[in-house]
Amino acid sequence: MEEWRWAISLVHSRTFRIEDESGRRATRRALVPGADLLNHSSASEGVNCDWKANDEYFVIQTTRDVREGEELMLSYGEQCDRHFALFYGFLPAPNPHNRVKLFMNGREAFDWYQALCGVEEGDEAWHREKERVVKLVCDKYGTYKLDKETGLRRRVIQDLYLGANGVVNDSMLLLFQEMCGDEDMAIAAIRVRAGELRDRMAEASEGIECELDLLDEYNQRLVREYRARKIAILNHIA
Repeated sequence: MEEWRWAISLVHSRTFRIEDESGRRATRRALVPGADLLNHSSASEGVNCDWKANDEYFVIQTTRDVREGEELMLSYGEQCDRHFALFYGFLPAPNPHNRVKLFMNGREAFDWYQALCGVEEGDEAWHREKERVVKLVCDKYGTYKLDKETGLRRRVIQDLYLGANGVVNDSMLLLFQEMCGDEDMAIAAIRVRAGELRDRMAEASEGIECELDLLDEYNQRLVREYRARKIAILNHIA
């Protein structure tokens, strides 16, 4: 098991993901000695290299003039902290693409807001309003996802998150504006949700600290910083 974990970690943290733009071939990963040593920057001004590959070549090229002695930096993608912690074992600083998901999907957000307003679950008028807003937000921001119960693909609202510095993403703001009928009330509801999640993370800290004793010192610091950065985003709006 330890050898398998090491191998998986190596594949995700040291390889380059190569996708066939035509869609005729499955995604492949290339292990390129030397190229895998280039570090990442989440700040656009810090990136000075890019790469490209096909069946015959793998090329890294600079995207601007590079001073003598300046480190060559790639972008591993505009990802949140969760992605970097899971696949690369570090957290970029700063990370303007970090975010906290407030709801798993639109339905969860609607159910939460209904409970917040004290409306009974079977309220027909509320149900019709939810269906209207679901269609409105899905038409503008929805993504297709496979429904495991029916086997069909349908549009769902997934991107409901707070970004760095407490920025509310467009799909969540539209959803709550339509449900509340007022932008200020929508922001107030989102603040309540952010406060709930922040308090929940704080309450869970004691139990997580006990589990951290099983990790080495580096990973203990990684987990603590990961949680602290999540809570900081929530604090921006809560």
